[in-house]
Amino acid sequence: MAVGGFAPGVVERLGYYVYLLIDPRDGKVFYVGKGTGNRCFAHLAEARKTQADTVGEYAKLRHIRNIEATKEPVRIDILRHGLTEDEAYRVESTAIDALGFERLDNRDLGHHATRMSIDQINGQYGSSPVIIDPIRRVVLIRINRQFSYGMTACALYEVTRQWWKIGPRRRDSGSGWAPQWAMAVYASVVRAVYRIEGWSPDPKGSGRWAFEGTRDPDMEAFYLYGDVTGYLRGANARYASQNPLRFVNCGPGKATDSSDSSA
Repeated sequence: MAVGGFAPGVVERLGYYVYLLIDPRDGKVFYVGKGTGNRCFAHLAEARKTQADTVGEYAKLRHIRNIEATKEPVRIDILRHGLTEDEAYRVESTAIDALGFERLDNRDLGHHATRMSIDQINGQYGSSPVIIDPIRRVVLIRINRQFSYGMTACALYEVTRQWWKIGPRRRDSGSGWAPQWAMAVYASVVRAVYRIEGWSPDPKGSGRWAFEGTRDPDMEAFYLYGDVTGYLRGANARYASQNPLRFVNCGPGKATDSSDSSA
């Protein structure tokens, strides 16, 4: 088996391809990737020349080192080849979906990951506008850049809870300015509702905060997969606020954006 690259003349005939890194000890795929040229061999070279946190200690590299420590070679299979770049992205994300993201060392779901549960499909295409009860103090947190379909409940919680610029009055549970619930929002649709139990400062000293909380099934019965577009408008109704935080029923009793988060 070639360990540094393909045989002469092969690369020119492959085009874009999708490859699998396989643990020879149990035959299980532990990484799915796409590339051209000798890309599929690059992970082996990187694992051999780096250690610990030099590159963040990706699980993929650690897995490769563990295999090679047994003197076994990592197995590389080409799943599909002769693809365009866009086709390779789609095959890659489909393979990750099929194998199970949680079982792999990949750090993301791929550029075209679209695997959704029935509830998510309904939420994406059949969501209806919701009205948040005036007695519920809520912060809507838009996670458009961090969200991906198929992400775990833990990952969804982590990207929703941190790190936000939010003032002391918003964090004081005894204040009418403080939200009691946080709603994770992607594409104007509620993806989860958390009851806020407290706030913790960023240990790096950024001045930002993260909430501590738990999923609230009672609130989700009313608001999960609901459309909150109406609450995401800025002071000028023709434009949507670009701020990721939107406070509802907090303070003056109406939706306010995070321009007053220092309150």
